[in-house]
Amino acid sequence: MASEGNLERMSLSDQDVAYLVGRGGATRMRLEAFSGCRLNIDRDCAEVEGTPEQRELAKLSIAITLQQRNGGSVTIDFDDLEDREDVSTFDVPKETVGFLLGAKGATLRQMETKWRVFMFFNNDRMRQGKHGPCKRLYVIGSKQNRNDALDEAEDVVRFKLTGESRNGYPQPGKGGGHPGDRGPPPPSRYDDRDRYGDRGRYDDRRYDDYADERGGAPPPVRY
Repeated sequence: MASEGNLERMSLSDQDVAYLVGRGGATRMRLEAFSGCRLNIDRDCAEVEGTPEQRELAKLSIAITLQQRNGGSVTIDFDDLEDREDVSTFDVPKETVGFLLGAKGATLRQMETKWRVFMFFNNDRMRQGKHGPCKRLYVIGSKQNRNDALDEAEDVVRFKLTGESRNGYPQPGKGGGHPGDRGPPPPSRYDDRDRYGDRGRYDDRRYDDYADERGGAPPPVRY
């Protein structure tokens, strides 16, 4: 990787270039919005222009995006990732992962675009949650943007598990469907989280049980 002031160049293959640009430039624009960098992806390299912090976010998101191509494994150190102050995690019940992803990951990408975050699953490790196997969702971005994205992700999972929503989904008269397609949720409910454990992550579990008088499922674990 070459560096020149506030500009760095990453070598790419032809396949990498096509994948990072995306259809109509959608992937490049999404990574730009998340990182704050200007990305010029062409031929055999990506030019990443921005502050050191912005470039670091852009390089991280590019690396993970390329590793996940065609169902590949993410090889970053997840322990180090979870120690970052700009990362939140959410353990998503296995039976709701596909619903949260959407067709070819479209729903998760829409959330990324809406909230200017970067979101991905650790597909190589299944965790045991309060109500069965879960996959951990990682959300990278500013605190408020992460909160907003997690609020929407939680509501999508809640809707899938119980058919109910705390953010007004589905809208009256709209019938079923994906709650994430019904506009942004209200402002974040969580405003005074307590730190816990020796890993320095936030405990965001400041909401009631999903279960109601109809006997809904318990909430997923969110960190």
